[in-house]
Amino acid sequence: MSAIWPDWAVEVVKVGWERGDPASRIAADLGHRWSRNSIIGKVHRLKLPGRAKVSPPKTQRARPQKVAAARTPKLHPGFSPSPIAPTPPPRIDDSAIPLAQRKQLVDLRECDCRWPCGHVGEPGFFFCGAGALEGAPYCRAHCKRAYAGFPSRRM
Repeated sequence: MSAIWPDWAVEVVKVGWERGDPASRIAADLGHRWSRNSIIGKVHRLKLPGRAKVSPPKTQRARPQKVAAARTPKLHPGFSPSPIAPTPPPRIDDSAIPLAQRKQLVDLRECDCRWPCGHVGEPGFFFCGAGALEGAPYCRAHCKRAYAGFPSRRM
């Protein structure tokens, strides 16, 4: 955009601002060359007086403040909280995966489990390679491990 403001545009900004028009309406009146932000910037550079903020009218009498009573959550009648933390899913020993099942990245097919075993770049790294569940990247055992903290899915 051009930094030069024609006199007629400055006049439109001044009149619109004094009238109380919002900057977006002034920008629309000027056309597509100016944005709402450019109007606000021009108002500040012209040091036009700010407009009073309109506050909602106050009521005649003050309403009494309601004090919220301490609420205890309602529990199901047969519910008793268990002090025992949920058991984590069983750990799969990746070393027990048969050698014939293990796959390297270039050997993976769409229907193979893509669970990484070991650390990438280290000797002995491989993918599980078992049959993956339909619509999932992992076999049943690795899906249970991967999605242990989420709501159960049909597996």
